Amino acid sequence: MTKMSRFATLTFVGPGEVEARRLTQLLESLQLFEPDVAKVVIIDDKSGLDFCTLVPPELLPRVEVVNNSRNGEGYWWQGGLCVGLVDGFKYIAAQDPFDFVVRLDTDALVVGQFADRIHAKFHSIPTAGLL
Repeated sequence: MTKMSRFATLTFVGPGEVEARRLTQLLESLQLFEPDVAKVVIIDDKSGLDFCTLVPPELLPRVEVVNNSRNGEGYWWQGGLCVGLVDGFKYIAAQDPFDFVVRLDTDALVVGQFADRIHAKFHSIPTAGLL
């Protein structure tokens, strides 16, 4: 019997209706193939979206929305996306430990189970920090 992976996902969401539709489709596919995901972290980059209406009800208790500290702004030396992702990773690191974190873009779809394979890969290469 394999150990069930305790993992989190991290998704960056910008403004717009397209992002909202994509996020809903992404989270529906995540719920379908990886229903045991421990935490779903959404980085909100001044989207103006009501995430409670976009998230499948089964996932809602595990969803945390973190505002991008750049609040929709980027600078010449660092884009808002990078800062938002760091905000998300910092938030996740402050939670209970996870085996790993998967970054999912809003235009991604989960098309099969993946957690056990990622967990096995990290455990087969104990020095790996990023796959």
